[in-house]
Amino acid sequence: MNNVLNTRKCPFCGSLNLLEYLYGFPAYDYDKEKYILGGCKITDYQPIYMCSDCNKDIFLENVINIQIIDDTIKDLENNSNACKLVYIESSLSEQLLKLIKYFYDEDLVDEDYISNYEFIKNKKIEELTLQECLTYFTYIIRLDRFSSGYIYKVVSEGILLKLLERLRSILR
Repeated sequence: MNNVLNTRKCPFCGSLNLLEYLYGFPAYDYDKEKYILGGCKITDYQPIYMCSDCNKDIFLENVINIQIIDDTIKDLENNSNACKLVYIESSLSEQLLKLIKYFYDEDLVDEDYISNYEFIKNKKIEELTLQECLTYFTYIIRLDRFSSGYIYKVVSEGILLKLLERLRSILR
């Protein structure tokens, strides 16, 4: 999850002085003013940043805006035009477009979503972890680029709503 660190604020103290964790053994010299080593053991639950002012670890769930998730769930539940099929293209509501833009702007995209989706494609949505939800969402929005109308399909089948509800339940 590479992001321009000066756009990220510490959710605890508001500082912009964040260090991004690097996991594994770096094969190159890294900038010690931007990164901190997190060790070689990689787990599903580990911090992505550390605030250099308050020294608190910042986890992925600390940086996701739950309000945009809530707003999109409401939009899908209450707006019959949240997503419709126009010819063969998905036509998305302003709120869905806002969610997708937020997803990209905050660098929540799983760059290895194709490989990672293979591990989760048979899992129930209710069993997905936070990272797996982000993988699945990346899969949905990227697949729509190559298969017009895919977002419409997952919205009309209720899959996107279930995925966002799962994401919300993890974040709360």
